[in-house]
Formats: sequence, structure tokens, C-alpha cells
Amino acid sequence: MADTQNNLEFRTQNLELNNSVILLSVDKSWQELVREHLGDVETGHKENGSPTIRSKFQVQGSKFQVQGSNLTSKFQISVSHTKGMTAVLLSDAPCGIDVERTDRDFSRAWERYLSPEEQSLSVSPLYPCAAWCAREALYKRLDDQQKGDTMTQIKIVEADIENNKIIMEHNDKLYEIDTLLHNDYLIAYTIG
Repeated sequence: MADTQNNLEFRTQNLELNNSVILLSVDKSWQELVREHLGDVETGHKENGSPTIRSKFQVQGSKFQVQGSNLTSKFQISVSHTKGMTAVLLSDAPCGIDVERTDRDFSRAWERYLSPEEQSLSVSPLYPCAAWCAREALYKRLDDQQKGDTMTQIKIVEADIENNKIIMEHNDKLYEIDTLLHNDYLIAYTIG
């Protein structure tokens, strides 16, 4: 897994991707991160609890620019937080992100969220955390009509932890989930 930073002193960091950006902070809410990056925008939640931004945006290269206000956006956002870390993924495509501490004990939930076949895909000590985060990231990426029982409809078909990739299947479609290590946190995200 790629370790993006060894310095625990960071407070906020932006990781830019093609037409997307991951915002990370140890001491800010997702709303603060979004406003800091995009300016004075309105944040809120949909009826299902997922985050939303209420403004018009346009992607220019890998930079995001506010183009107006009080307009419904086609801009996609995904949010995750765990003890000590907030992660936000902003993209012009459907996206999902999840973050967890790598020292979290997943052993009690292991058999409930992974089938025996999925459990056998990797022996990496990071695999339980990566599998959990990948499943959460894909679930957040799917729209409400696509979601279902995550155990039976979302399956891990390949886990290449050393190369930061997990391939998942949902309704006969494959999704690539990227992972990265950031200090003591594992971040899984999917775009598109």
C-alpha cells in the first residue's frame, strides 16, 4: 500500500486525482473541508443521510471552481470519518470513500461481511481493514436504486493489497476500488 505521508503532524491534506480530489483532516468536519476547498458553499444531507453540496460547480483540469450559488449540482461527494480522521472525496463522477484506522479489530465482523471465498483472497494483515473499507466505499458510490444486501450483492472478486487494488462485483458489473495508507489509516475509494 502506498504510504502518502509519514509525518503525523499534518492537520489537513489534499490528494489530487484526475478530475477528483481527496480531502483529509484530523481536526475538521467534512463541511469545513468542503468550504475550505470550494469556498462559500451550502452543505447538507439528502433524505437517505448522504452528504450533498448545494451550488453549481465546474471541473477545470483537476481544480474545482465554484461557478454560482444556490443551484443543484451534478457534482459528486462522498464522506467518511473515523476516530481522528475525516475524508472527503469530490468528483465529477459517482464516487465513494471510506477510512478506518489500520489497528481496528475486524475479527468479530469478519465472517459477517466476507464470504469464505472472499476471506481466502489475501493473507495480508491489512486485508480485513481494506475489505471493509472497499465494501463501504462501493456501497456509498452506488445510488439508492442499486443498493441492496451488501453481503449477497456486492462481492470481492480480487484483492491485490500490495498493489492497492480491490476488484468488486455488483449486479454483474466490476468496480475497481483503490486503497492507500495515510499514517495509521487505510482509505479506500472508487470513482466512476
